[in-house]
Amino acid sequence: MKTHDPEIMLADSELKAVQRPVKHRIGTRLFFAGAILVIVTGLIVAIVGARIAKQGVLAESERRVLSLVEQRKSHLNDWLNAYFNTARQLVVALSMTHAEIDSVHYKVLYSLPGVLEAALLDEQGYYVSGNHPLDWQPDSDVVKKAKRSSQTVLGPISLNTAGVPVFDIAIPITFPSSQDSVTLVLRLDSREVIDPILTDT
Repeated sequence: MKTHDPEIMLADSELKAVQRPVKHRIGTRLFFAGAILVIVTGLIVAIVGARIAKQGVLAESERRVLSLVEQRKSHLNDWLNAYFNTARQLVVALSMTHAEIDSVHYKVLYSLPGVLEAALLDEQGYYVSGNHPLDWQPDSDVVKKAKRSSQTVLGPISLNTAGVPVFDIAIPITFPSSQDSVTLVLRLDSREVIDPILTDT
């Protein structure tokens, strides 16, 4: 049974008037909270997706190159040995001691196919010459293995910041005149170094 008491009706209308803006504020807050949640979730999904995609590209690049390397291993080894010997001879011929090292032999090294970076490291791993350490960081595992074995060591293929598949090689060198031991580290563009060899008939 409905009541028509004016005072009760007035109180009821005042209560509804108070509740209306409160409900509106709650609804607005819930809407914005939901929108923020959707945006944040979308960003997380996008970041994770981008990382997975990058890893997928890297893995596919490595699989493709390694598969081709396996197919033409003997040809590749012959070419790389000649390449390393050329680099070694250039350094020895142009820089007989630490004091004589300058930018000349780097210009020659950079003229070799696929060379993106070059640097000489001393026994302690400090830069003797080449680009500033902040410009690029050689693969430390490759350098250590080359020093321990006194042999040329190839690093794994990875993508640099520009998305280019690259790998490092470390070549131990002893200067004849001083017997100083250094390690020549080159960063190579695998597209220019490996792919042409593997597709060469």
